[in-house]
Amino acid sequence: MQTILVPVDFSTTAYNAALYALELGKQLQVKKVILYHSYELPVVSDGGLAVPLLVGVDDIKKTSTEALDALLVSLKSSIEYVPFEIETYQTYNSPVKGIVEAAIEKQANLIVMGITGGNAIEQALIGSNTIDVSKEVKIPLIIVPPQATFKPIRNTVLACSMNNIYDNMPIDHILNFIRNAKSNFQVLHVETNEKMADYSGTNFESMALHTLFAEHVPKYHFVHNTNFIEGVNDFADKNSTDMVIVIPQKHGLFESLFTKSHTKQLACHSHVPIMVVHD
Repeated sequence: MQTILVPVDFSTTAYNAALYALELGKQLQVKKVILYHSYELPVVSDGGLAVPLLVGVDDIKKTSTEALDALLVSLKSSIEYVPFEIETYQTYNSPVKGIVEAAIEKQANLIVMGITGGNAIEQALIGSNTIDVSKEVKIPLIIVPPQATFKPIRNTVLACSMNNIYDNMPIDHILNFIRNAKSNFQVLHVETNEKMADYSGTNFESMALHTLFAEHVPKYHFVHNTNFIEGVNDFADKNSTDMVIVIPQKHGLFESLFTKSHTKQLACHSHVPIMVVHD
């Protein structure tokens, strides 16, 4: 793993995620962490119409540059030792489009973003960008909950649907992360159907996972909870989990999970970072 992209908006949430990313970068032995900010012309509402304020783009870019420089100084003062390059980067773009394009241009291997756990308005504004990015990017995205502080990744849990494993498993991304983190690996299946509390039908899928992750010999856990989010969070809290990996399948058990509201619940009400990996 070479490069981590960290989108920032100079909020407390983004600052916490940036701190997390720098510490994670040490564990993963990355070569570079990029602090990225997108800026746009500010607008005000005038009778339902969005009207740009009379502010020059150069002025906005200057403000963004100064804020990035100040952020970099603050982060470096908070971290004892940074064995890799920290780069700042900014573009004139919308937040989501800017992040997606920056990840491609900078050849990022991982994105780390924060998500707010505040009031409904904050969740709607800040959380939406994070969730929208998770749907657009093709590389892993780690969502850092507001309460999360970095702990070395020792226990990683893949919360997956035991359904069409070979067709839906982004094996390379998951294996790369586990190898670089040198983490233990577990697989969690949360059965939400009250009529399917036995797991006899998952034997074949468990064997498929055994084959895919043979070098790590994962442990398997099957729990029953009609609320998937509660099931994942409860397991993570009780089993010293440091990272939860989820896979938003287009046609499967997790399709409903990756609506904005459900993903926010999973991230905002967890103390454990969530890694989103697409199939």
